Amino acid sequence: MPGQECYLCPRLHNLTCPLTNYVAKHPGQSVDQIGKALGQKTKELALPIIRMIEAKKLSTKEKRRRRPYLAGGAIAKAAPATNA
Repeated sequence: MPGQECYLCPRLHNLTCPLTNYVAKHPGQSVDQIGKALGQKTKELALPIIRMIEAKKLSTKEKRRRRPYLAGGAIAKAAPATNA
């Protein structure tokens, strides 16, 4: 729906910038860890993460749950995620 997409655009933009910066500084963390650090619910981060993966601003190594996210489209060696 085009109307719904326009409604979500400002909200998505407000989340993508801090999300990109955080993942660039802390590669290899799961969405749970990212959400906790940014003070966002994982449900709210799902759509921005999907859009950023499609735009090749984020990449993942895994195809299933608890996947680590990396900055950029290239799948690079990630630092081991810390269990917090």
